[in-house]
Amino acid sequence: MSIKQFVQQYHRSLIVAGVMLLLILWLATGPGRDEIKAPAGKPDVMTVVVAESQAQPVNRRLSLQAELEPDRIVHLRARTAGRIEALPLEKGATVEADTLVARIAMDDRKAKLQ
Repeated sequence: MSIKQFVQQYHRSLIVAGVMLLLILWLATGPGRDEIKAPAGKPDVMTVVVAESQAQPVNRRLSLQAELEPDRIVHLRARTAGRIEALPLEKGATVEADTLVARIAMDDRKAKLQ
């Protein structure tokens, strides 16, 4: 395997290894010696501001706006064609098993069955 083929095959691994090597070298060198030394001479005077405060109750209420999505969407299909006569439930209502969700008009279907 030539060097060119090796580099083409492992180019991502070589880049990751190079970055890791640079990071390790950077961490191993640490801060420079001049950064660690304390400044010589008299330290600067620091001014401080003090304010008194009283503890107060905090309202721990969070108001958010969001869109709620149903856990499951069900598509209903009738076994027969016909005109919808009644929809006893409102859109988005929770239903249990054997609940009537739509009533199909009988029209001429009764005559067709006989």
